Amino acid sequence: MHWDPELFSKNEVWLMERVLGYAKQQGYTQYTSTLLEPWRASVSGLTRTLELAMEQWGREVPEFFPRAEVMEPVAEFAVTEARRHRERGVSLGMFLGLLKYYRQAYQDLVQEKVSGDSEQRHAEQLVLRFFDCLEVALCVDWSEGGASAQLAELQQANRRMTNEKNKYLTLYESLSQPVLLLDHETRVVSVNRAAAVMLGLGDTPGGTYYAGADQGKEGAGLDTAELIRTIPWLGDVLRAARDESCRAEDEVRFRISADTNGGDRWFDVECTPMLDVSHKFAGAVVVLNDVTRRIRAELELEESRWDLEHRVQRRTAELERTRRRLRRGEEEYRFLVDNLQEGVWLMSAGGETLFVNPRMEEMLGCTPGGMYGRRFAEFCCREEDGALLEAPESGGAHKRN
Repeated sequence: MHWDPELFSKNEVWLMERVLGYAKQQGYTQYTSTLLEPWRASVSGLTRTLELAMEQWGREVPEFFPRAEVMEPVAEFAVTEARRHRERGVSLGMFLGLLKYYRQAYQDLVQEKVSGDSEQRHAEQLVLRFFDCLEVALCVDWSEGGASAQLAELQQANRRMTNEKNKYLTLYESLSQPVLLLDHETRVVSVNRAAAVMLGLGDTPGGTYYAGADQGKEGAGLDTAELIRTIPWLGDVLRAARDESCRAEDEVRFRISADTNGGDRWFDVECTPMLDVSHKFAGAVVVLNDVTRRIRAELELEESRWDLEHRVQRRTAELERTRRRLRRGEEEYRFLVDNLQEGVWLMSAGGETLFVNPRMEEMLGCTPGGMYGRRFAEFCCREEDGALLEAPESGGAHKRN
């Protein structure tokens, strides 16, 4: 066997996409899982069993004989899958019908990836014989189980599925965030308790889910048109859900303000399309994140910031006015001192000249600015007036006629 024996495990994604395409085309997805992972797991399990069988068979294509039993691991895989599908209520005809398209996908892979007529024919014979063995084992197990045994399997499976449904329904109703489920026509088909309280539909957990139980259809108690009429902002949410990007498997996010039973509130809305490859539950999940507290805090912070800025601006203006008044007063004082006919002399406590007006400089015959920093005693005769020598010790301004 010259073709790669790991051909199938290396192309599991290719096989899954091909099988899913056939299932959608023939309508089998209406009765199968909505998520990709179970499809991948089914192809992975089938491929692993096929490669184990080919490892046992080698290049020889096995034959059927009277009273011969199907070899392991094909028989074990067939029995396990038969019981799983019986528990789900799948009939033998439906199961074998879909299995034919699994076989077709594996044949397509051989025809596309294996080169050479003899090698391709040999690989295809092994694939066909594997699926033949699988079908024989399935039919044997299906026929050996009596009606009572199959009924017991169904009852046990129903109890398990009911408990699982109740678990996820409880989780759904326990979410603190409002959640709405929309169908492919953007009609509200279900809301959890938090959303029901927000929309004024009551606060009973599961109330809207079981509202249509009397009509034999759970979750049928919501009238979308009436909801939009009484809650106008909900229409904005649903229109966003109809947006092309939301239906194209992209999440849509936006913010809305709403007048709810609890007063004005703000919500960050997330609209995500259902991850349903079968399109049985095509629609979207809308989650409303209540950001009212954060928005109010931001508004209060913004108001406080604006108030602080306003106060700072007002205080700055007041300081500017005061500065101007002081400057004007200083200019007036300077003008007055500079134009006095009397000399003005300002000294420090140590006797250094701090300020003199032009008249003082003129009286002492000094150049403008030439007296600054010089001591008082430099301009006086000691023998002329001893009192003048003592005056600088007290500091101050002196006038001289």
